[in-house]
Amino acid sequence: MVYIGALALSGGRGGRLNVITADAPKPYKRFTGKYRLIDWTLTNIARTNALHDKATSIDDVIVAVQFEADKLIEHIGSGAEWGFTADNPLSSRTISIMGPKTDIGGMVFYDGTADAARKTMPSMKKHGWSHSLILSADHVYASDYAGFIDNHFKTNADFSIMVLPVEESKVKDLGILKLDSNGRIISFTEKPQQPEIIDEYRIPD
Repeated sequence: MVYIGALALSGGRGGRLNVITADAPKPYKRFTGKYRLIDWTLTNIARTNALHDKATSIDDVIVAVQFEADKLIEHIGSGAEWGFTADNPLSSRTISIMGPKTDIGGMVFYDGTADAARKTMPSMKKHGWSHSLILSADHVYASDYAGFIDNHFKTNADFSIMVLPVEESKVKDLGILKLDSNGRIISFTEKPQQPEIIDEYRIPD
């Protein structure tokens, strides 16, 4: 049975924004006045569910929070604005907010993006997810994830990544990858600084 869940990574402070994110996590900050950054991610999920059938619907969302988490918790509330209810097993679509846990040694915090996904995996399994859509909650874009999900199933991929071309001047701050003619990932590098490595990942004209 296909049961797709989404993990919205929302714990980061956004240190490069300096004073802008000194008092609240980056996903909580407003964009275009009314909306907060996390609203874009949750709205993309809601749009996917509204436009498509069960095969590509996202029925469960976990929001991973950490820095100044109370602000996001209050903002998201029950999740009703995006068609979810807060961790309600009687609802067909639920949203849960999860933060650092306490163990014998004290608080166990998320140590970056991959670690947040790893530490949330037990909850994904508990919720019965067959597939996970991992999203950053501080990106501004409008999307319908159904095409991406459908392509993942059609290609029988182990995992799929949404990417887009970027200008060469920006690659030193990003992870970039190389694809073969079938769209399969053949190599990946994180924030390359050497010109010769950047040249290896240049898209042919």
